[in-house]
Amino acid sequence: MVEQQTAQKGYAPEQVQKVLDGEITIKEALKLDDSIEEAMYLLAYTKMQSGHWGEAFQALGVLSALNPADPRYPKGMGVCLQQIGQYGPAAFYFLWSNAIDESDPSPLLDVAQCYTADGDNDHARMALELFLKKANELGGYEDKVSQAEVMMANIF
Repeated sequence: MVEQQTAQKGYAPEQVQKVLDGEITIKEALKLDDSIEEAMYLLAYTKMQSGHWGEAFQALGVLSALNPADPRYPKGMGVCLQQIGQYGPAAFYFLWSNAIDESDPSPLLDVAQCYTADGDNDHARMALELFLKKANELGGYEDKVSQAEVMMANIF
């Protein structure tokens, strides 16, 4: 039944199965061009810049579904939630971004900011410690390391 419905709508059942099996992304199944993805990201970014957090969050959610390997999307979703005071869910999206790209520890600093805003200093300290460890190992994050050190000093 599902196979007939997807074939009638122009989607090859094998493409749907490949998406479900994690072999390809939805973007690849739909044969969307990179320029379309970037145009959608520009729209989401513009919504963020103008303070339309809900609309930006929705656009970034679509982008995350299309291309789950891009850490910009969950990070942007975290920013949207952080801006409206939803710190717990925001921390989740920042952690998701960090899981996608562990070579950039900056989402861990965002996580620490969320925990601090929520008054959860223990988890904020853990996030800061992890950020500092990774940032010092990788190098190139001096400004953010300074910010994290100030945050750490204020927590204790």
